[in-house]
Amino acid sequence: MTDIRIGSINAKGLNTPIKRYNLMRDMRRLKVQIMLIQETHFKKKQTPLLRFRGFSTAVTSTPYVNKSRGVMILIADSLGFTLTMSHSDNLGRFLFLKGLINGTTYTIASIYLPPTEQHTALTEALQALSEFEEGTVILGGDLNITLEPILDSSTGRSSIPYRKIETLKKLLRTHTLIDTWRLTNPTARDYTFYSHPHNTYSRLDYIFIRHIDVGLLKGADIDVITWSDHAPITCTLLHKPPHHRPLTWKLNDSLLRDTETKKELIQQLRQYFQENKTENIDPWTVWMAHKCVIRGELIKIGTRKKKEQNAKLQQLLAKIQHLETQHKLSKLVHTLDALTQARKELRDAHSSFLAKAIEFNKKLFFEHGNKCGRLLAAALKKKQLRNHITKIRSTEGSTAETSSEIAEVFRKYYTKLYQLPDSKLPHDKDSYKKQLCNSYIQDSKIPRIPHEAKTILDSPMTTEEFLFAIKNAKSGKAPGPDGFSISYYKEFGEHIIPHLVEASNSITPDKNIPQEALEAHIVLIHKKGKDPLDPGGYRPISLLNVDTKLYAKVLANRLNQIITDLISPEQVGFVPGREARDNTNRLFSIIHQCKKRSIPAMLLSTDAEKAFDRVDWTFLKSSLANINLGPKMQSWISTLYTSPTAKLRINGELSLPFHIRNGTRQGCPLSPLLFILSIESFLSRIRNNPDIGGIKIGKREHKIAAYADGLLFMKCKSVAIFYLKLFFRFSF
Repeated sequence: MTDIRIGSINAKGLNTPIKRYNLMRDMRRLKVQIMLIQETHFKKKQTPLLRFRGFSTAVTSTPYVNKSRGVMILIADSLGFTLTMSHSDNLGRFLFLKGLINGTTYTIASIYLPPTEQHTALTEALQALSEFEEGTVILGGDLNITLEPILDSSTGRSSIPYRKIETLKKLLRTHTLIDTWRLTNPTARDYTFYSHPHNTYSRLDYIFIRHIDVGLLKGADIDVITWSDHAPITCTLLHKPPHHRPLTWKLNDSLLRDTETKKELIQQLRQYFQENKTENIDPWTVWMAHKCVIRGELIKIGTRKKKEQNAKLQQLLAKIQHLETQHKLSKLVHTLDALTQARKELRDAHSSFLAKAIEFNKKLFFEHGNKCGRLLAAALKKKQLRNHITKIRSTEGSTAETSSEIAEVFRKYYTKLYQLPDSKLPHDKDSYKKQLCNSYIQDSKIPRIPHEAKTILDSPMTTEEFLFAIKNAKSGKAPGPDGFSISYYKEFGEHIIPHLVEASNSITPDKNIPQEALEAHIVLIHKKGKDPLDPGGYRPISLLNVDTKLYAKVLANRLNQIITDLISPEQVGFVPGREARDNTNRLFSIIHQCKKRSIPAMLLSTDAEKAFDRVDWTFLKSSLANINLGPKMQSWISTLYTSPTAKLRINGELSLPFHIRNGTRQGCPLSPLLFILSIESFLSRIRNNPDIGGIKIGKREHKIAAYADGLLFMKCKSVAIFYLKLFFRFSF
């Protein structure tokens, strides 16, 4: 079993960023996964843009008339909650959510009762809840009433008539709702609200569960009053654990903005390479091990800074708790003054952390906020990546619903996609396939690389090339499995890149990049308009290690210098200096001339399904050899396709690894160039085949226009289908 931590607080308004920041800090400090919030004070048509990191499920209920009242529920992404239904009233007094957590149904309710006629409002809310609820019920909120005045009020009495209190308690008993804090603290006295005008404390905030679920309750607590006039309350319930989620480390880029941290890391890097760089140790071993050492150092520094920050906050919280306990007992004015001052110090401490974040974001949005650039792209990508996959259909037709089952369905799907069978080839398929590919490509009459260019391409990779790739790499990208972002390379490039260059140049036909360097994590984004139950309806985004991407980028930059001489003008995809509109303008001109001269014409637009994923490696390597690429360049490229593996990240879980046997790697800077090189032989055969007619305008015959994997055939005869099949025989 594992735990679900539920919290509830009357926020007394969440319209300001500082209050939302304080709420988020309390949620993290208390490790809350479900937060029930009352008195949000949002207007129906002026609700602020709410973004709580790690809590993408954020549902609000606001009144139609004014901004008083309002309730809200936040649910952590870590729970994998799947929302199936919601219900709320028009007054902003209650909000119900129903959904699944790891296959178990939960009903979660946030409620805020008025200061008067609480029993009437609660009757209406519980009646609505009884018609809505299913599974385990969690109900929390501010009832504006003390259920046990003797224990729940510092005065020992209530201004509300006891008969109304008894009516409300009877209503709760009728619905078998149990007060979690009182159940675990039957005789204790503690309070959640302080009234300054009356100088009294009372317990008005509660979290209830059904009597049948009492066995799930592990504990309940009341925290201290800090930024609101109510204290947050929490309770912990047992829950069936999800599939084990392996922890993955990711570099906190903010650590690299600290001068002292950078000095520590530079010293550590110098010491490491000085002690470990010897002739007897393989350069790749030294390079891969250095990441482990620096990862440990960054974890240590991050933990230390977090402890220092938390220690300061915990000291202030302990001081507040001590003064609050004293004031609850004594009601002395000087104790209240000291308590108020301590709360101010805590708010100031929180504000200083928030001020730095706001200043950084203001600078970022001032520079990029009005541009359709990476900020917008990142926002859209985050929105897409937050999509939780609730179910998927397997190839057998059954439906998987738990995260582990869903991950396994996707793993089988991509294993099949990236390991296409060679059922049509004989038993000695490797040699036969190589012979077949070479024969096909050599007859395609593709231009070859001159000897001078071949020598330049085969020259050793340099530090300058890697630093240039780093300089032009975009920041803010998600890191690969090793957790190191491009920020690490931008900050420490001059100290680490020479060692990566040495390792890269050590690659030979018999010595490859380590397998762990080629591993990728794949996240899935649903394609708009596609069946969400179909594994093929998701776009895979591969997260590769940055050092591998830099290595590939250096090779891509070299190929870019000669690619225009190798690729025909009909292909505009991924060729420097060419754009899609080049082919589009040519097409419009052809259509215009056909109409003007009454030339009969036919256009056939095709798009190969998962073309990049289906490229055959034998065909690709034969294509590289045929263009006269040097042996070193061939080895440097081929090593990226020796034994790569991938894991799928589904709903926060990593699948078992699977091997990749075909396709150009998505996310690799070299992949687009390799793809257009592999397809060029097919395009060349179409251009040079007299049996495939095109549209003749003047002295030029137009047969095809290529947009990477999108092909547009012009006046195709039926014989062209034969060549399409022949091409896909090699790509599949």
